[in-house]
Amino acid sequence: AMIESIISFISKDGLEKKLIAELGDADPFSIDRISMKEEHFEAWMPLGTLVHIAPTNVFTVGVLCVFEGLLSGNINILKTSTNQNQLPQLFLESFLEFDTKGLLKPYIIILEVSSKQQELLQQIIDSADVVSAWGSEEAIKSVQNMTPQGVRFVPWGHKISFAYFAKEKMQDAAAMRKVAEDICLLDQNACSSPQDIFVE
Repeated sequence: AMIESIISFISKDGLEKKLIAELGDADPFSIDRISMKEEHFEAWMPLGTLVHIAPTNVFTVGVLCVFEGLLSGNINILKTSTNQNQLPQLFLESFLEFDTKGLLKPYIIILEVSSKQQELLQQIIDSADVVSAWGSEEAIKSVQNMTPQGVRFVPWGHKISFAYFAKEKMQDAAAMRKVAEDICLLDQNACSSPQDIFVE
């Protein structure tokens, strides 16, 4: 199910949908004046080097954040954990086999680094124009403290999700099964795994 979600996201339709949602147009190079009441224009503007500190509990996040970084034209450094599975590395390695002209390879760097390797982690963060980090409040704060002034920091902390069943859905076994799968798939550790279910 998780690999299918990646495949859906990186399909041509999925990527165009993402571009349109983010930029208002499938052509990232178009410069648009979103509101005629305001003087400024909006356009695609790569920020430089993105360092993604990926979570250990959901391998799809590491893969998807690299694709989002590629869409925005940035160099992506994905920091994975030494105690994490190798799925992000294997997926992106397989993906790059299709890049026969080598156009994307320079934009993807994957580093397996323990959070205990503070000196090495600091060197990685120092190379960033943007640092994006997932994790607990303590982990987020630690990475934020390592991020130099002037470097944009994007935190992705824990979120609480819930499911809601309306009265008319109380006999819908398929919907109930889907919620149960979402809960059990990652043992409620993913942001999208409901921690609560409300029943009308």
